[in-house]
Amino acid sequence: MKKITLLVLALIAFQFNYAQDTCATAVAVSAGTTTVGTLNGTTPDGSCYTGLATVGEWYSYTPTANYSVTISSDLSVNNGLTNSDDTRLSIFTGSCAALTCYAFADDISGTNYLSEVSFFAESGETYYILWDDFWSDFGFDFVLTESNCSATTAPEAVTNPTPADGADVILVGGGTAFAWDESLTGEPADSYTISIGTTAAANEIGTLADATSGNTITFAGVANTTYYWKIDAINCFGTTTSAVWSFNTIDCPETAAPACPTLITPADGELAAAISDDGSGTGSVNIAWDAIPGVSSYEITFDGVVLGTTSLTDLNITGLDLATDYTWSIAPINCFGTATGCATWSFTTGDDLLSVEQNALTTFSVYPNPTSNVLNIESTQEIDNVTVFNLLGQNVASFSKNEITNSSIDMSELSKGLYLVKITSGDKTQTLRVTKE
Repeated sequence: MKKITLLVLALIAFQFNYAQDTCATAVAVSAGTTTVGTLNGTTPDGSCYTGLATVGEWYSYTPTANYSVTISSDLSVNNGLTNSDDTRLSIFTGSCAALTCYAFADDISGTNYLSEVSFFAESGETYYILWDDFWSDFGFDFVLTESNCSATTAPEAVTNPTPADGADVILVGGGTAFAWDESLTGEPADSYTISIGTTAAANEIGTLADATSGNTITFAGVANTTYYWKIDAINCFGTTTSAVWSFNTIDCPETAAPACPTLITPADGELAAAISDDGSGTGSVNIAWDAIPGVSSYEITFDGVVLGTTSLTDLNITGLDLATDYTWSIAPINCFGTATGCATWSFTTGDDLLSVEQNALTTFSVYPNPTSNVLNIESTQEIDNVTVFNLLGQNVASFSKNEITNSSIDMSELSKGLYLVKITSGDKTQTLRVTKE
Protein backbone atom coordinates (compact mmCIF):
# COMPACT_ATOMS: atom_id res chain seq x y z
CA MET A 1 0.00 0.00 0.00
CA LYS A 2 1.18 3.51 -0.65
CA LYS A 3 2.73 5.30 2.29
CA ILE A 4 0.00 7.38 3.90
CA THR A 5 1.13 10.77 5.17
CA LEU A 6 0.46 11.19 8.87
CA LEU A 7 -2.10 13.93 9.40
CA VAL A 8 -1.93 14.20 13.18
CA LEU A 9 1.38 13.49 14.91
CA ALA A 10 1.65 14.16 18.61
CA LEU A 11 4.85 13.88 20.56
CA ILE A 12 6.15 10.35 20.01
CA ALA A 13 5.34 8.21 23.02
CA PHE A 14 7.59 5.27 23.85
CA GLN A 15 5.60 2.58 25.60
CA PHE A 16 7.38 -0.10 27.58
CA ASN A 17 4.98 -2.95 28.31
CA TYR A 18 5.64 -6.30 29.89
CA ALA A 19 2.24 -7.86 30.71
CA GLN A 20 1.20 -8.83 27.19
CA ASP A 21 1.98 -12.55 27.04
CA THR A 22 -1.62 -13.54 26.21
CA CYS A 23 -4.49 -12.04 24.26
CA ALA A 24 -6.40 -11.54 27.51
CA THR A 25 -3.54 -9.49 28.98
CA ALA A 26 -2.82 -7.53 25.79
CA VAL A 27 -1.58 -4.04 26.60
CA ALA A 28 -3.38 -1.17 24.88
CA VAL A 29 -1.28 0.92 22.50
CA SER A 30 -1.99 4.12 20.62
CA ALA A 31 -0.26 6.18 17.95
CA GLY A 32 3.47 6.32 18.57
CA THR A 33 6.37 3.97 19.15
CA THR A 34 6.23 0.87 21.33
CA THR A 35 9.16 -1.21 22.55
CA VAL A 36 8.58 -4.95 22.59
CA GLY A 37 10.57 -7.00 25.09
CA THR A 38 11.72 -10.56 24.50
CA LEU A 39 8.93 -12.61 22.88
CA ASN A 40 7.84 -15.26 25.40
CA GLY A 41 4.04 -15.26 25.42
CA THR A 42 1.43 -17.40 23.67
CA THR A 43 0.23 -17.68 20.08
CA PRO A 44 -3.25 -18.77 18.93
CA ASP A 45 -3.91 -21.97 17.07
CA GLY A 46 -4.41 -21.25 13.35
CA SER A 47 -3.10 -17.68 13.37
CA CYS A 48 -2.81 -15.67 10.15
CA TYR A 49 -0.03 -18.04 9.00
CA THR A 50 0.28 -21.75 8.31
CA GLY A 51 3.84 -21.70 9.71
CA LEU A 52 2.94 -21.44 13.40
CA ALA A 53 5.23 -19.70 15.81
CA THR A 54 5.97 -20.91 19.34
CA VAL A 55 5.77 -17.67 21.33
CA GLY A 56 4.55 -14.11 20.84
CA GLU A 57 3.63 -10.79 22.44
CA TRP A 58 0.14 -9.24 22.45
CA TYR A 59 -1.13 -5.66 22.21
CA SER A 60 -4.55 -4.14 21.57
CA TYR A 61 -5.57 -1.00 19.72
CA THR A 62 -8.96 0.75 19.88
CA PRO A 63 -9.22 3.87 17.67
CA THR A 64 -11.33 6.82 18.72
CA ALA A 65 -12.22 7.65 15.10
CA ASN A 66 -12.14 5.95 11.71
CA TYR A 67 -8.48 5.81 10.66
CA SER A 68 -6.22 4.34 8.08
CA VAL A 69 -3.63 2.70 10.33
CA THR A 70 -0.09 1.57 9.56
CA ILE A 71 1.88 -0.64 11.95
CA SER A 72 5.55 -1.04 11.10
CA SER A 73 8.74 -2.48 12.58
CA ASP A 74 10.72 -1.08 9.62
CA LEU A 75 12.79 1.19 11.87
CA SER A 76 16.53 1.83 11.89
CA VAL A 77 16.79 0.74 15.53
CA ASN A 78 15.76 -2.79 14.49
CA ASN A 79 19.15 -3.52 13.00
CA GLY A 80 19.86 -7.08 14.14
CA LEU A 81 22.39 -5.86 16.70
CA THR A 82 20.55 -4.65 19.79
CA ASN A 83 17.10 -5.34 18.33
CA SER A 84 15.64 -8.05 16.11
CA ASP A 85 15.69 -7.43 12.35
CA ASP A 86 13.22 -10.27 11.61
CA THR A 87 9.57 -9.85 12.66
CA ARG A 88 6.14 -11.21 11.82
CA LEU A 89 2.82 -9.55 12.58
CA SER A 90 -0.85 -10.60 12.77
CA ILE A 91 -3.87 -8.33 13.36
CA PHE A 92 -7.08 -9.89 14.71
CA THR A 93 -10.65 -8.77 15.31
CA GLY A 94 -13.30 -10.41 17.48
CA SER A 95 -12.71 -11.58 21.03
CA CYS A 96 -9.79 -13.43 22.55
CA ALA A 97 -12.01 -16.54 22.63
CA ALA A 98 -12.87 -16.20 18.93
CA LEU A 99 -10.19 -14.35 16.99
CA THR A 100 -10.52 -13.60 13.28
CA CYS A 101 -7.44 -12.79 11.20
CA TYR A 102 -7.88 -9.27 9.80
CA ALA A 103 -4.47 -8.27 8.40
CA PHE A 104 -0.93 -9.56 8.50
CA ALA A 105 2.61 -8.87 7.36
CA ASP A 106 5.89 -10.74 7.27
CA ASP A 107 8.93 -9.70 5.25
CA ILE A 108 8.85 -6.30 3.54
CA SER A 109 11.12 -7.70 0.80
CA GLY A 110 13.52 -10.51 0.04
CA THR A 111 16.25 -8.62 1.89
CA ASN A 112 14.23 -6.73 4.52
CA TYR A 113 12.73 -9.13 7.09
CA LEU A 114 10.90 -6.48 9.08
CA SER A 115 7.13 -6.04 8.75
CA GLU A 116 4.63 -3.34 7.79
CA VAL A 117 0.87 -3.54 7.31
CA SER A 118 -1.85 -0.93 6.68
CA PHE A 119 -5.54 -1.45 7.36
CA PHE A 120 -8.80 0.38 7.98
CA ALA A 121 -9.62 0.71 11.67
CA GLU A 122 -13.19 1.49 12.70
CA SER A 123 -13.86 3.79 15.63
CA GLY A 124 -14.51 1.84 18.85
CA GLU A 125 -13.47 -1.55 17.41
CA THR A 126 -10.67 -3.37 19.24
CA TYR A 127 -7.86 -4.83 17.15
CA TYR A 128 -5.47 -7.37 18.66
CA ILE A 129 -1.83 -7.17 17.57
CA LEU A 130 0.38 -10.26 17.77
CA TRP A 131 4.11 -10.24 17.12
CA ASP A 132 5.45 -13.83 17.00
CA ASP A 133 8.90 -15.45 16.95
CA PHE A 134 8.96 -16.67 13.36
CA TRP A 135 12.06 -16.40 13.02
CA SER A 136 13.29 -14.44 16.05
CA ASP A 137 12.26 -13.95 19.68
CA PHE A 138 14.46 -10.88 20.24
CA GLY A 139 12.82 -7.59 21.19
CA PHE A 140 12.32 -4.64 18.83
CA ASP A 141 10.39 -1.38 18.36
CA PHE A 142 7.31 -0.80 16.27
CA VAL A 143 5.42 2.36 15.35
CA LEU A 144 1.66 2.81 14.91
CA THR A 145 0.45 5.75 12.83
CA GLU A 146 -3.06 7.02 12.16
CA SER A 147 -4.38 9.09 9.26
CA ASN A 148 -7.89 10.23 8.47
CA CYS A 149 -9.80 8.12 5.97
CA SER A 150 -12.35 9.77 3.67
CA ALA A 151 -13.35 6.56 1.86
CA THR A 152 -16.57 4.90 3.01
CA THR A 153 -15.98 1.49 1.38
CA ALA A 154 -13.12 -0.57 0.02
CA PRO A 155 -12.57 -0.30 -3.76
CA GLU A 156 -14.24 -2.77 -6.08
CA ALA A 157 -12.21 -5.66 -7.51
CA VAL A 158 -10.20 -5.15 -10.70
CA THR A 159 -11.19 -7.03 -13.86
CA ASN A 160 -10.05 -7.81 -17.44
CA PRO A 161 -6.62 -9.28 -16.69
CA THR A 162 -3.62 -9.37 -18.99
CA PRO A 163 -2.40 -12.09 -19.45
CA ALA A 164 -5.96 -13.29 -19.98
CA ASP A 165 -7.09 -16.11 -17.74
CA GLY A 166 -5.75 -19.39 -19.17
CA ALA A 167 -3.65 -17.68 -21.86
CA ASP A 168 -0.34 -18.98 -23.19
CA VAL A 169 2.51 -16.55 -22.50
CA ILE A 170 6.09 -16.34 -23.74
CA LEU A 171 8.19 -14.95 -20.90
CA VAL A 172 10.63 -12.11 -21.52
CA GLY A 173 13.62 -12.27 -19.21
CA GLY A 174 11.75 -14.38 -16.67
CA GLY A 175 8.83 -11.98 -16.49
CA THR A 176 5.77 -10.67 -18.28
CA ALA A 177 3.59 -7.55 -18.49
CA PHE A 178 0.61 -7.60 -16.13
CA ALA A 179 -2.37 -5.32 -16.64
CA TRP A 180 -5.92 -4.96 -15.37
CA ASP A 181 -8.89 -2.59 -15.44
CA GLU A 182 -9.78 -0.74 -12.27
CA SER A 183 -13.43 -0.30 -11.40
CA LEU A 184 -15.03 2.94 -12.57
CA THR A 185 -17.66 2.83 -9.82
CA GLY A 186 -17.42 3.01 -6.04
CA GLU A 187 -14.45 4.34 -4.09
CA PRO A 188 -11.16 4.54 -6.02
CA ALA A 189 -8.11 2.45 -5.13
CA ASP A 190 -5.03 4.22 -3.79
CA SER A 191 -2.71 1.38 -4.78
CA TYR A 192 -2.54 -2.19 -6.05
CA THR A 193 -0.63 -5.21 -4.81
CA ILE A 194 0.07 -8.15 -7.14
CA SER A 195 0.58 -11.70 -5.81
CA ILE A 196 2.04 -14.52 -7.92
CA GLY A 197 2.28 -18.23 -7.18
CA THR A 198 2.32 -21.75 -8.56
CA THR A 199 -0.97 -22.85 -6.92
CA ALA A 200 -4.42 -21.32 -6.61
CA ALA A 201 -3.24 -19.55 -3.45
CA ALA A 202 -1.33 -17.31 -5.91
CA ASN A 203 1.24 -16.11 -3.40
CA GLU A 204 4.00 -18.73 -3.10
CA ILE A 205 6.42 -16.74 -5.27
CA GLY A 206 5.61 -13.50 -3.51
CA THR A 207 3.77 -10.18 -3.56
CA LEU A 208 4.67 -6.73 -4.84
CA ALA A 209 3.10 -3.62 -3.35
CA ASP A 210 2.39 -0.47 -5.39
CA ALA A 211 2.14 -2.47 -8.61
CA THR A 212 1.19 -0.51 -11.72
CA SER A 213 -1.05 -1.89 -14.46
CA GLY A 214 0.81 -2.47 -17.71
CA ASN A 215 4.29 -2.82 -16.22
CA THR A 216 6.52 -5.84 -16.75
CA ILE A 217 7.28 -7.80 -13.58
CA THR A 218 10.20 -10.21 -13.45
CA PHE A 219 9.46 -13.13 -11.12
CA ALA A 220 12.03 -15.77 -12.24
CA GLY A 221 9.39 -17.47 -14.34
CA VAL A 222 10.29 -20.53 -16.40
CA ALA A 223 8.74 -22.02 -19.53
CA ASN A 224 6.13 -24.79 -19.52
CA THR A 225 4.70 -23.83 -16.14
CA THR A 226 1.28 -22.69 -14.97
CA TYR A 227 1.31 -19.55 -12.82
CA TYR A 228 -1.51 -18.03 -10.79
CA TRP A 229 -1.93 -14.35 -9.90
CA LYS A 230 -4.33 -11.91 -8.28
CA ILE A 231 -4.59 -8.19 -7.54
CA ASP A 232 -5.49 -6.48 -4.27
CA ALA A 233 -7.18 -3.10 -4.81
CA ILE A 234 -6.42 -0.99 -1.74
CA ASN A 235 -7.64 2.24 -0.25
CA CYS A 236 -7.62 3.58 3.31
CA PHE A 237 -10.90 1.80 4.12
CA GLY A 238 -9.82 -1.67 3.10
CA THR A 239 -8.72 -4.16 0.47
CA THR A 240 -10.66 -6.07 -2.19
CA THR A 241 -8.99 -9.07 -3.82
CA SER A 242 -9.68 -9.98 -7.43
CA ALA A 243 -10.42 -13.41 -8.80
CA VAL A 244 -7.39 -15.69 -9.13
CA TRP A 245 -6.25 -15.95 -12.75
CA SER A 246 -3.73 -18.26 -14.38
CA PHE A 247 -1.51 -18.36 -17.46
CA ASN A 248 0.71 -21.00 -19.03
CA THR A 249 4.27 -20.21 -20.06
CA ILE A 250 5.58 -21.62 -23.32
CA ASP A 251 9.03 -21.84 -24.87
CA CYS A 252 10.56 -18.79 -26.51
CA PRO A 253 10.74 -19.34 -30.30
CA GLU A 254 13.45 -16.70 -30.77
CA THR A 255 17.12 -17.66 -31.02
CA ALA A 256 18.57 -14.17 -30.69
CA ALA A 257 17.78 -10.67 -29.46
CA PRO A 258 15.94 -8.53 -32.04
CA ALA A 259 17.47 -6.18 -34.56
CA CYS A 260 17.45 -2.43 -34.03
CA PRO A 261 14.58 -0.44 -35.57
CA THR A 262 14.57 2.01 -38.48
CA LEU A 263 13.58 5.59 -37.73
CA ILE A 264 10.35 6.91 -39.23
CA THR A 265 9.83 10.33 -37.63
CA PRO A 266 11.13 12.85 -36.78
CA ALA A 267 14.10 12.55 -39.09
CA ASP A 268 17.46 12.21 -37.38
CA GLY A 269 18.83 15.72 -36.86
CA GLU A 270 15.55 17.41 -37.85
CA LEU A 271 15.79 21.11 -36.97
CA ALA A 272 12.13 22.09 -36.61
CA ALA A 273 10.22 19.03 -35.43
CA ALA A 274 6.48 19.73 -35.21
CA ILE A 275 5.52 20.38 -31.59
CA SER A 276 1.87 20.30 -30.51
CA ASP A 277 0.15 21.83 -27.50
CA ASP A 278 -0.12 19.13 -24.82
CA GLY A 279 -2.00 21.30 -22.32
CA SER A 280 0.93 21.68 -19.94
CA GLY A 281 2.27 24.98 -21.24
CA THR A 282 4.90 23.03 -23.16
CA GLY A 283 4.35 20.63 -26.05
CA SER A 284 4.55 17.12 -27.46
CA VAL A 285 6.37 15.59 -30.42
CA ASN A 286 5.24 12.46 -32.24
CA ILE A 287 7.95 9.82 -32.57
CA ALA A 288 7.66 6.65 -34.65
CA TRP A 289 9.83 3.74 -35.80
CA ASP A 290 9.35 0.55 -37.77
CA ALA A 291 7.91 -2.54 -36.07
CA ILE A 292 10.25 -5.50 -35.58
CA PRO A 293 8.74 -9.02 -35.97
CA GLY A 294 8.64 -11.06 -32.77
CA VAL A 295 9.16 -8.04 -30.52
CA SER A 296 7.04 -7.82 -27.35
CA SER A 297 7.96 -4.27 -26.35
CA TYR A 298 10.33 -1.38 -26.98
CA GLU A 299 12.47 0.35 -24.35
CA ILE A 300 12.56 4.11 -24.84
CA THR A 301 15.50 6.24 -23.75
CA PHE A 302 14.95 9.99 -24.02
CA ASP A 303 17.67 12.54 -23.31
CA GLY A 304 19.68 9.83 -21.60
CA VAL A 305 16.83 8.73 -19.28
CA VAL A 306 15.05 5.38 -19.69
CA LEU A 307 11.36 6.28 -19.76
CA GLY A 308 10.07 2.70 -19.78
CA THR A 309 8.70 0.21 -22.28
CA THR A 310 5.78 0.27 -24.69
CA SER A 311 4.24 -2.10 -27.19
CA LEU A 312 3.49 0.83 -29.51
CA THR A 313 5.68 2.04 -32.38
CA ASP A 314 4.03 5.46 -32.66
CA LEU A 315 3.49 7.74 -29.66
CA ASN A 316 3.84 11.27 -28.32
CA ILE A 317 6.61 12.48 -26.03
CA THR A 318 5.14 15.20 -23.83
CA GLY A 319 6.43 18.10 -21.76
CA LEU A 320 8.94 19.39 -24.34
CA ASP A 321 10.20 22.95 -24.79
CA LEU A 322 10.19 24.99 -27.98
CA ALA A 323 13.42 25.30 -29.98
CA THR A 324 15.26 22.74 -27.87
CA ASP A 325 17.57 19.83 -28.78
CA TYR A 326 16.60 16.30 -27.69
CA THR A 327 18.05 12.80 -28.16
CA TRP A 328 16.29 9.45 -28.11
CA SER A 329 16.76 5.78 -28.89
CA ILE A 330 14.69 2.61 -29.08
CA ALA A 331 15.78 -0.87 -27.94
CA PRO A 332 13.40 -3.65 -29.11
CA ILE A 333 12.81 -6.55 -26.69
CA ASN A 334 11.81 -10.13 -27.45
CA CYS A 335 11.64 -13.24 -25.27
CA PHE A 336 15.33 -13.92 -25.91
CA GLY A 337 16.57 -10.51 -24.81
CA THR A 338 17.02 -6.81 -25.59
CA ALA A 339 18.64 -5.36 -28.70
CA THR A 340 22.00 -3.68 -28.12
CA GLY A 341 23.98 -1.03 -29.98
CA CYS A 342 20.92 0.73 -31.38
CA ALA A 343 21.41 4.24 -32.77
CA THR A 344 20.72 7.40 -30.81
CA TRP A 345 18.74 9.91 -32.85
CA SER A 346 18.21 13.64 -32.31
CA PHE A 347 15.81 16.42 -33.21
CA THR A 348 15.22 20.07 -32.42
CA THR A 349 11.70 21.21 -31.64
CA GLY A 350 10.14 24.04 -33.63
CA ASP A 351 9.78 27.52 -32.22
CA ASP A 352 5.96 27.61 -32.18
CA LEU A 353 3.17 25.31 -31.02
CA LEU A 354 0.85 23.95 -33.69
CA SER A 355 -2.09 24.88 -31.47
CA VAL A 356 -2.16 28.40 -30.05
CA GLU A 357 -5.08 27.71 -27.72
CA GLN A 358 -3.63 28.14 -24.22
CA ASN A 359 -5.07 28.42 -20.75
CA ALA A 360 -3.51 31.67 -19.59
CA LEU A 361 -4.93 31.37 -16.07
CA THR A 362 -2.30 30.09 -13.64
CA THR A 363 -4.10 28.41 -10.75
CA PHE A 364 -1.24 26.53 -9.12
CA SER A 365 2.53 26.76 -8.76
CA VAL A 366 5.07 24.31 -7.33
CA TYR A 367 8.42 24.47 -5.55
CA PRO A 368 11.20 23.47 -5.35
CA ASN A 369 11.56 22.63 -9.01
CA PRO A 370 13.78 20.68 -9.57
CA THR A 371 13.00 18.59 -6.47
CA SER A 372 14.64 15.53 -4.96
CA ASN A 373 11.76 14.43 -2.76
CA VAL A 374 8.91 16.65 -1.50
CA LEU A 375 7.08 18.88 -3.99
CA ASN A 376 5.11 21.76 -2.47
CA ILE A 377 2.03 23.09 -4.24
CA GLU A 378 0.92 26.69 -3.84
CA SER A 379 -2.81 27.17 -4.18
CA THR A 380 -5.56 29.27 -2.65
CA GLN A 381 -7.90 26.24 -2.77
CA GLU A 382 -7.90 22.77 -1.25
CA ILE A 383 -6.32 20.23 -3.59
CA ASP A 384 -8.47 17.21 -4.49
CA ASN A 385 -5.87 15.03 -6.20
CA VAL A 386 -2.51 15.04 -7.93
CA THR A 387 -1.43 12.69 -10.73
CA VAL A 388 2.13 12.38 -11.99
CA PHE A 389 2.85 11.28 -15.58
CA ASN A 390 6.11 10.46 -17.31
CA LEU A 391 6.87 11.78 -20.79
CA LEU A 392 5.16 8.74 -22.32
CA GLY A 393 1.92 9.86 -20.72
CA GLN A 394 1.97 6.91 -18.28
CA ASN A 395 0.57 7.43 -14.79
CA VAL A 396 3.52 6.81 -12.43
CA ALA A 397 2.06 8.17 -9.17
CA SER A 398 -1.33 9.29 -7.85
CA PHE A 399 -2.19 11.14 -4.65
CA SER A 400 -5.73 11.43 -3.33
CA LYS A 401 -6.85 14.21 -0.99
CA ASN A 402 -6.02 12.29 2.19
CA GLU A 403 -2.48 11.62 0.91
CA ILE A 404 -1.72 15.32 0.35
CA THR A 405 -0.47 16.95 3.55
CA ASN A 406 0.13 20.67 3.79
CA SER A 407 -0.26 20.86 -0.01
CA SER A 408 2.78 18.62 -0.53
CA ILE A 409 3.43 15.30 -2.27
CA ASP A 410 6.36 12.90 -1.91
CA MET A 411 8.21 12.21 -5.18
CA SER A 412 11.22 10.54 -3.56
CA GLU A 413 10.40 7.08 -4.96
CA LEU A 414 10.32 8.29 -8.58
CA SER A 415 13.36 7.94 -10.83
CA LYS A 416 15.29 11.03 -11.90
CA GLY A 417 13.81 12.71 -14.95
CA LEU A 418 11.11 15.02 -16.25
CA TYR A 419 7.47 14.59 -15.17
CA LEU A 420 4.11 16.23 -15.78
CA VAL A 421 2.23 16.89 -12.53
CA LYS A 422 -1.54 17.25 -12.99
CA ILE A 423 -3.20 19.12 -10.10
CA THR A 424 -6.98 19.16 -9.61
CA SER A 425 -9.07 21.28 -7.27
CA GLY A 426 -12.80 21.32 -7.85
CA ASP A 427 -13.37 22.23 -11.51
CA LYS A 428 -9.84 23.59 -11.96
CA THR A 429 -7.05 21.46 -13.39
CA GLN A 430 -3.53 22.44 -14.34
CA THR A 431 -0.54 20.40 -15.51
CA LEU A 432 2.94 21.58 -14.57
CA ARG A 433 6.32 20.28 -15.63
CA VAL A 434 8.57 19.13 -12.77
CA THR A 435 12.12 17.82 -12.78
CA LYS A 436 13.03 15.09 -10.30
CA GLU A 437 16.72 15.18 -9.30
